[in-house]
Amino acid sequence: MMQLITIATSIAFVATTVLGSALPAGASMGTGVLADRSNIVPMIFRGTIGGVEHSGEGTSEEIFAAFEKIHPQTAADVRTNLTTMALETRGAVNKEPPHCCGAWNGPQGWGWADSGRIREGINYLSVLFGECGVQGGPGACTRISCSYNAGIYLCNDNSYAIFPNCGYLASYADDISGQCFIAGRGNTLTCGQQFDTDNYNVCVHSDRC
Repeated sequence: MMQLITIATSIAFVATTVLGSALPAGASMGTGVLADRSNIVPMIFRGTIGGVEHSGEGTSEEIFAAFEKIHPQTAADVRTNLTTMALETRGAVNKEPPHCCGAWNGPQGWGWADSGRIREGINYLSVLFGECGVQGGPGACTRISCSYNAGIYLCNDNSYAIFPNCGYLASYADDISGQCFIAGRGNTLTCGQQFDTDNYNVCVHSDRC
């Protein structure tokens, strides 16, 4: 269930002062709609990587690693373009604006993740051409990317399984990292959540991985 959370302006001000953070125009650190994620399940991938059919379960990094063991040359070719893949995206009418975490932590205890590591997760999702699925909910979530303590989640509030385009999911993480950010100690941090009209959402925050 979505719950409206308002973080006191004074707390946000303290975090901003300590971290030297900056927000882009239109982004908010103080208010967000953030879902509870208590039901974590594996992501299901069905599609192609580098034009080769592949399926599996796990994060995008785990799926790519499994593919690399089977098709090392194709994986090597894909890696050369890993940072230049164009993102597929849903129309703006299908997306709510991102809800940024407040102050230092989100209301679910979410911490801010290194934006560079989230970008790596976006890149891995962008080379999975096909469906990234999660079982029915509501509140069923799957970790679609995680590396160096930076995680991306897909959460499903439908009663049935869904299989969104993996590139679409990468574009949500891209939206969040582009609009929800603060300056860390020598890096940029990101944390937030974005909802789709098809009753699912993507979350970005720190994690253990």
